[in-house]
Amino acid sequence: MAKKNKANIRLEKIISVTLIVIFIAAFFISLGIFDWQKRKADIAEHKLQEQMDSYKNIITEFNKMPKSEPGISDEDVQVIKDEYSADAGISFSECGLAGYFKKQEWYQGLLDKLAKNSLTAKNISGACLSADKSMFIFIAQSGTYCEGPKMYRYNTINGNLALASVIDKGISCLGSLKTFGKRDGNVIHMVAPGNGECRREEYYDYNFIQNSVELKKSRSLCDGDSNWKVTEY
Repeated sequence: MAKKNKANIRLEKIISVTLIVIFIAAFFISLGIFDWQKRKADIAEHKLQEQMDSYKNIITEFNKMPKSEPGISDEDVQVIKDEYSADAGISFSECGLAGYFKKQEWYQGLLDKLAKNSLTAKNISGACLSADKSMFIFIAQSGTYCEGPKMYRYNTINGNLALASVIDKGISCLGSLKTFGKRDGNVIHMVAPGNGECRREEYYDYNFIQNSVELKKSRSLCDGDSNWKVTEY
């Protein structure tokens, strides 16, 4: 009986030692796995930091680049002004609102250029296409007070868009154009309702070759006036 007890005690010690060894081994294995995962996480974090630093450098360099406003540069306008000669013999065969021309191949390109100038087809109150379909001229007013006349010329061949220059004769608050008038050679005569307390009309000449709008005269009629007051410029 004593021998059996000794055998049992010895077995229990062996089991205890084995469990301790297994526990210690499991502890060190867990510790190793934790350390490996930590190093893996540190490497991933380091790579992420490198990527973020790289993006920051890209953004910094981008911010250092000169910014340009949306629209048409002076250089583009100068090139466009030279696109047509005075003796080109331009005639216009089709006129209407923007939607009238929506089936033209160049129409989508025009819409893209308008978007860069914060305009849409709805801003166009009148437009004409040349007989050879190379020149598209149109009025596009945003509706801003004292905006002045806004005429555009679009080259349907190369996609150039130019805002016409305005010769305002020193008048800072001008009205907005609505429709085309009578054509005389390379000039289209146009009338715009002016701004102010009095009833006012402004008369312009739009030269579609030079792509310029010139204020020629204005007339106004205020309360108490018996006749229109005409001012020639």
